[in-house]
Amino acid sequence: MTRDTESSPSSRRYFLQTLAAAGAAGLAGCGSDGNGDSGGGGGSGSTGTSGVSGQDGGDEPSGDGSDSETTEANDTVEQVPPEDFMAAWMQGPEDHVEANTFPPAKVAEKEGDTLTENSYGLVAYDDLNYSPGDVPQTFIQEFFDPVASAVKVDRLPADVESKDIASKLEENGYENIQDMDEFSAYRNLSSDAVYAVGDSEVVIGVNYDEPAREADVSQHEEDVKDAVEQRLERDAYWPEDVGDAVAAMSTTGDSLAVWENTKSMAPIVGDLDNRYQPEVGVSSVDLEEETKYGAWVFEDEDTAEWVYGDLEEGG
Repeated sequence: MTRDTESSPSSRRYFLQTLAAAGAAGLAGCGSDGNGDSGGGGGSGSTGTSGVSGQDGGDEPSGDGSDSETTEANDTVEQVPPEDFMAAWMQGPEDHVEANTFPPAKVAEKEGDTLTENSYGLVAYDDLNYSPGDVPQTFIQEFFDPVASAVKVDRLPADVESKDIASKLEENGYENIQDMDEFSAYRNLSSDAVYAVGDSEVVIGVNYDEPAREADVSQHEEDVKDAVEQRLERDAYWPEDVGDAVAAMSTTGDSLAVWENTKSMAPIVGDLDNRYQPEVGVSSVDLEEETKYGAWVFEDEDTAEWVYGDLEEGG
């Protein structure tokens, strides 16, 4: 397994594209650039195969992603390993998977943007008492059936309490439509978003791709309830191919993006023949090192070896 390290300083656009590699590609306002950078593990990322063993301890999520501890010294929320946070909230495996997780506050501090500012999804924060740049960690998954929609899960900033979020929503005309364990779902029929407020997380159902606004409030309500119910009913897990790809990477850095290949979606690797496309791509960025990591999982080892050889030769 090799590591993809940029030899020259990465541009802001490259970093935002890389962080937005899968489910948040629409957030950054940019799709594939023809080199696979919008696909998980695209571009010049490392190549993994179904016949290559992963790093020690990488085969299974190590936690449930639900803890929201704070560091007393600086009153900031500690990061959950991105693979744990994603495994806790990812819906599937029967669904096409297009999802990612990253630390918006850290991205904003380094890059001056949190991705959400460039998307239609920004409207979801009009009715909240915190902004995208305050969020210590977020998860986004996009759905395509029956219509295009998305769920975003924010871990709460250290200085924000769930009861205050609920009060803010009620002030803005939202009603509590259902309580699910620690989560309370809120809906406003004239709004563009639906929320489920938990002790340490807020689940948001909202359209992210502009100008397409295919999902309506009823769809967002269903998405949010499904996300919370699944989260409460099962332990964190990976679909098998996604787990293989994550395990093959040497680190998950600050972010994790997953892109599962289907015939109806754009190819994971833009310039690669469809016959040789990977089944799953994942990518991750270490913001401090300015390094991108990635892995691809192929249907068989022969295809993986061919693609790896082609990349080695500069194909």
